[in-house]
Amino acid sequence: MISSAAQNKTERAETFHPSLFQDLLNRLSGTTLEQFKAITRHYALFHLLFFSLALVEICLFLFFFSFFVKSAWMAVCLASFFLTGFSYFVLLFYFQAKKPQQMVQLRNAYREECIKAIPYNAGAAEFHLSVTHALYRLIDALENQEQHYYPLLSGIEALAPLMEKFTIWAHWKDVHRMKELLLFAALDQHMQLVKTAPTDLEAHASLATAYVTLSKLYMDPRKKALRQQPVWVSKEYASEEMLAKFRMAAERAIEEFTILDAYATRDPWVHAQLASLYHDLEIAEKEIQEYEILLDISPDNHEVLLRLGILYFQQGHNAKGLKIYEQLQKEEEGKAEELISYYDIYLKEELFI
Repeated sequence: MISSAAQNKTERAETFHPSLFQDLLNRLSGTTLEQFKAITRHYALFHLLFFSLALVEICLFLFFFSFFVKSAWMAVCLASFFLTGFSYFVLLFYFQAKKPQQMVQLRNAYREECIKAIPYNAGAAEFHLSVTHALYRLIDALENQEQHYYPLLSGIEALAPLMEKFTIWAHWKDVHRMKELLLFAALDQHMQLVKTAPTDLEAHASLATAYVTLSKLYMDPRKKALRQQPVWVSKEYASEEMLAKFRMAAERAIEEFTILDAYATRDPWVHAQLASLYHDLEIAEKEIQEYEILLDISPDNHEVLLRLGILYFQQGHNAKGLKIYEQLQKEEEGKAEELISYYDIYLKEELFI
């Protein structure tokens, strides 16, 4: 029986088609996304119903206030207020405990369905990579979903910005939590892969990338936005808890990239990733060190020269910044002009100009 099962696994691996697996992931991720939205919309509807009920009760109370004062209905009205509030908080505590469980179950169900289509043995590198690929596919499907929960009715396009803010406010935490659960599951697969091949550089590179992705999840979206700024950002991104999670993930990523650097020294990609992480952590001197290594590896890389020159000026190392300006002026005048515009940035930041 064991040899037969192993033979079946081998046959399935030989007939495995990545394109068909990708089609399956598209279907499963789409179905799971709709289930996730249905669950979270249910809780939003719960809050909306009780808010509407409380609003109606308050309006009726104010409208019939003069009548209630002179009758026993005042006691009934006050009792209804207390009953509504009590019912809301009891149900709220119940749903607050139930919703995380539903998200975990949804994630596990999605993962199990994907695993059924993977022909490799559970300990094989291909198995772990396939599972992580499936998890990342659902994470991609969740991207920006908090902005598009509800269809906008025709004729009220003017309310689109307000509707977008409302949906982000109502659902950003649900989308954030689901992404977090999926990334935790992906990290677990990466860890299993590293345990099977502790010195495999690709395994450590994939684990490092997963930590980078997790750190970006905890970053303020305004810092990640390249062009268009988000319409609304929760204050929780500035909380100590969120900042601590961000630092933890970034430091774990740095440790993995340090391992990679020990086995594959002077790899430009590794040092570029380290520079980006130190930039996110706002450790400028460490970022400068990584760009200096990158410049030593690729002396003619004008992008590295520009970034390093800007960092020099930002930290008040103007003499070093001017040397880079001279080099860029000889080789790429446009970047030299861009660099020199940062010459007084250190003074401006110090004096709050």
